[in-house]
Amino acid sequence: MSNFPGQNMSDAERKKQLILLGAILSCFGAAWLIQSTLIFNSDASWLMLVTKRLLAGGNYTNDFFEINPPMILYVYSPAVYLAKILGLPNYLAMRIYIFTLIAVALFFCESLTQKIFTDDNNQVRDMLLIGLAAVLLFLPMTEFGQREHLVVILTTPYFLLMVLRLQNRDDIDSYQAFTIGIMAALGFVIKPYFVAPLVFVEIFYLCNQRQLKKLLRPETAAMVLLFSFFICLFFVFNRDYLITVVPLITHFYYQKYRLPVTALVLNEQAVFAYFALAFYLLRYRYHTFQTLSTVLMLTVCGYLFVFVIQQTPWYYHVLPLLMTSSLLFILLFSQIITQKSICRAEYYSLWLFCLALFSYLFIHMSYVSNCLYYFPVAFFSLFAALFVALFRAAGATFLKTIFLPALVVIAGVAFYLYLLHSPLQTHIFMLTSILLVLLFGLFIPLQHDADKLRLMQFMVLGSVIFAVPFYQGGYVYNYAQAYKKLYGNLLAVLREYPNQSLFFFSNISDFGFPALDYTGQALASRFSALAFAPTLSYWDDTQTYAKAYLHSATANHSLLTAVVEDFYKYKPDVVLVDVRNTNPDGVKRYFGNQQMDYIKFFSMDIAFKNTWQHYHYLKTVDGQPLFKFNIYLRYPSV
Repeated sequence: MSNFPGQNMSDAERKKQLILLGAILSCFGAAWLIQSTLIFNSDASWLMLVTKRLLAGGNYTNDFFEINPPMILYVYSPAVYLAKILGLPNYLAMRIYIFTLIAVALFFCESLTQKIFTDDNNQVRDMLLIGLAAVLLFLPMTEFGQREHLVVILTTPYFLLMVLRLQNRDDIDSYQAFTIGIMAALGFVIKPYFVAPLVFVEIFYLCNQRQLKKLLRPETAAMVLLFSFFICLFFVFNRDYLITVVPLITHFYYQKYRLPVTALVLNEQAVFAYFALAFYLLRYRYHTFQTLSTVLMLTVCGYLFVFVIQQTPWYYHVLPLLMTSSLLFILLFSQIITQKSICRAEYYSLWLFCLALFSYLFIHMSYVSNCLYYFPVAFFSLFAALFVALFRAAGATFLKTIFLPALVVIAGVAFYLYLLHSPLQTHIFMLTSILLVLLFGLFIPLQHDADKLRLMQFMVLGSVIFAVPFYQGGYVYNYAQAYKKLYGNLLAVLREYPNQSLFFFSNISDFGFPALDYTGQALASRFSALAFAPTLSYWDDTQTYAKAYLHSATANHSLLTAVVEDFYKYKPDVVLVDVRNTNPDGVKRYFGNQQMDYIKFFSMDIAFKNTWQHYHYLKTVDGQPLFKFNIYLRYPSV
C-alpha cells in the first residue's frame, strides 16, 4: 500500500509528498469554488429525483420515465441517502459525493503510481497525479456528476492497476485490487457501451499474457460479482424498463437526436483525441513508460468508440474522451520535459507536430484563437501551470517555482490590460503569448543557452497541446455564467408559486431541473421533459394537429396515457407550457428548429381535454432567448 504522505521517509521525500498533497488539495479547493458558482447539472438533478422515487418503491412504468438503465440510479443512491440523512439540498449532497469519489480514486491512483514509477521518475509521477486531479475536478464544469464523469472517476484506478498487471508485478495487494474492481464495475455498468475501454484493455492484456487463466484476478472477480448483482436487480425489480422505455427509445429518441457518423468523427474534441493518439505513436520509440502510455492510449480508443456509438455530440458524451486524451498528453509531455537529452530527429518531429496542431486549432477552433479575449483566466492559468511544471523540470527551488511563475503571469496580465486600450489590440493574443514565453526564458535557472532554448520550445509546445482542455473548460464556464443570469429570471418566476406542484410541457428538461432543487417545489409528473412528443410540420391549424395525432396515436399511446394519468394522480397546481419561438424567421417549430402547441396536440385526446378544463390561463412570462412560458393555474375548487 501507499505511504502517502508517509512516515518512513526522509525529510526531503516527506517535503515532496507534502507539496504534492498541497497541490492536489489546492485543486480540490479551487474546484469547489468553481462548482459553487455554477448551476447544478440538470441531468444529475433529475436523476437524483428519479433515484429518490426508485428507493421509495417506484418504477419506470408508474413513477418516472428515464431513458437510462437503472444502474446509474443505484450509483446515485449514496448521494440521495446523504441528502436525506443530513437534510442537505440535492446539489450539495451530490457535490460532496462526487468530491469524495474523486478523493478515493486519487488515493488508489497515488498508491498504484508508487509502484509504476521509480524514484528517478517522481517528477513525472507528480505531474501525472496533479494532472489527473485537474482533469477530474475541472474539465467537467457544468457536467459535474454526469454519468460520463462518474465512469472516468471510478475506472481510472483499474487502468493503472492493469499497468502493473502487464508488468507482471507480484506485489499487488489482493484486497486493494478487489476494491478497485468494485469501483470499476460501478463505472462500467452505468451504460452498456461503457465497457468498451475495459474490453480493449483486457484483450490487450490477454494478447500480452497468452494465458486465459490470467483473467482470474481479484478485480475481475469483483467486476463479475457486481455485474451479476446488477443484472439480478435489473430483471427482478426493473424489467419494466425493457417494456416501457426501450420501445420509445428505439422508435423516437435516436431518430431525433442522432447525427451522421462523419459529424461525430470530425467533432473538435474527437480530433483532439486523434492528435493525442498521433503524439503517442510519434513518441513511442522514446517512451520511458510504454506500458502506461499504451494502456492510456487504449482507454482513449475505447472512449472514442463510446462517443461515436452514442450518435450525439453533446459535451458530456465527449467528456470521457477529452479527459483521457488530456491525461495521455500530460503523461507524454511530462516525460519530454524531464528527458535529459533530445536528439535532432525528436526536435524536428515535435515542431512538425506542434505546427500541425496549431494550424488545426487556428483554422477550426475559433474559441481557441480568440481565447484571450473571452477566457483570460483560462489563458493565464494554462501558462501558470506550464511555468510551474517547466521550472520544476529545470531544477528550480520550491520558492522560485512558486513565486517566479506568479511574477511572470502578473506581468502578462498587466501587458494584456495595456493592450486592451492600445492600437495593437488586434494582436493581443500573439503579443501576450510571446511576452510570456520570453519572460519565462529570462527566469529559467539554467546556465546554458541551449537548455534554455529547449525549455522555451517546450513552453510553446505545451501551450498548443493543452489549449483545447484549458480553453474548452473556460468556454463552458463562461457560457454557464451567462446562462445562469438568464436562468435566475426563471427561478424568480417559479418562486411566485411557493409550495406548489408543477408540470412542464417542454421538450427539454433544463427548465424544471435543477430549478426545483432551488425552489423546493414538487414535480407533478413522471417525465423530466416531453422529448418523445411527435415532431409536427410548420402549420399549426387544428386539422394538421389532428392528422399528426392520428398518425402517431398508436406509437404515442403510452405517452398520452401517462400524461393524463399524471394529471389525475398529482393534480399539478401550476402548469408551464413552453411557447418559445426557436426559429428567427417566425415559423413555429418543434425540436431544434420546430416548436409545437402542446395543449392543442394533447387536446386531441378526449381524456386530456376533459382534464385540461380544470385549468385556466394566468399569464405569459417571456425570458427569451432562454424561456417563454404560458402559465396555467388549477381552479381552486377542483
